Amino acid sequence: MSQALLDDLLREPCLLQIFRKEDIEFFEYVFTAKGYNIRNYVAHAFYIPQDYGMIEATLVFLCILRLTMFSPKSKTITANMK
Repeated sequence: MSQALLDDLLREPCLLQIFRKEDIEFFEYVFTAKGYNIRNYVAHAFYIPQDYGMIEATLVFLCILRLTMFSPKSKTITANMK
């Protein structure tokens, strides 16, 4: 099984067929070292309860909302992503 960093996954050209460039940049800002790096802090348990603030919660919530706005434009895209 090969591993891919989130940074690498967010740079995949196929994502531009589903998400706007601004959305991908926002995901990078929220979840990678280019911004808040929330994914890393949560995944590695670096946050203590006090670190889970309104800003972090709002950013993650906004990402979830952005994810729910999109669906693959065709079956071809879905097949290529598997």
